[in-house]
Amino acid sequence: EDQELKEQLQSKLEGKSGGSTWKKRDLEPPMNCLINAHLQGTIKCRRKVLHVHFNNSSADPDHITCDPSNSDGCTHCAPLTPSVCCDIHNPNSLSPNTTSLPSKVIYCSRILKYEMGPQDFQLCDTLEDWQESVTRRIYGDLTLNDYGPGVTMLDLVLDRIVNCAHHHKISTTDDLRKEMRWSAVDRFGSDVIAIIQCIIPVPVLQPVLTTTRRPQPNLPST
Repeated sequence: EDQELKEQLQSKLEGKSGGSTWKKRDLEPPMNCLINAHLQGTIKCRRKVLHVHFNNSSADPDHITCDPSNSDGCTHCAPLTPSVCCDIHNPNSLSPNTTSLPSKVIYCSRILKYEMGPQDFQLCDTLEDWQESVTRRIYGDLTLNDYGPGVTMLDLVLDRIVNCAHHHKISTTDDLRKEMRWSAVDRFGSDVIAIIQCIIPVPVLQPVLTTTRRPQPNLPST
């Protein structure tokens, strides 16, 4: 059966490579046989396709020479026989792929160009001081000197925080997570929010009070 499959793959390869009708978007014959092994009457095994395609039977294992004192060779180098063959022969041993895409992708805000003011520079300097102090406190002076404060927060993240704070895009750690994609939000997000609120707080919108005119009663005419 292996020889029959080998000839089948070889004949398909030769036919595809010599013809002009083979498009680049078509699957190569070995991959096609691997995917559709369950539909091929002579295959019915995905591991067999890989075994024949890569010519594993011609491999010369060296586990015997590694330990000639043992008739079975070296136990560490000896090829292992898998307990599970493939999803065709062992469908219950392989769990199905349950990966699901997020229902909604949250995009970060688009920041327009602006001219930095005193508050923006103050926020940048304060974040840089915090960045350095946290790196020294957690990782030590050696890490700070060798790698810089970027191990705590990358400069790109710091610049993005300043830009978003200028446009009042950050008021909670959820906003920070949305705008930054920063992996340390859960650990340091509350510190950054406190710094932003001290320097560039998000303005609180005052509710607009509206009055309704009461209808005038109809007075009797005199």
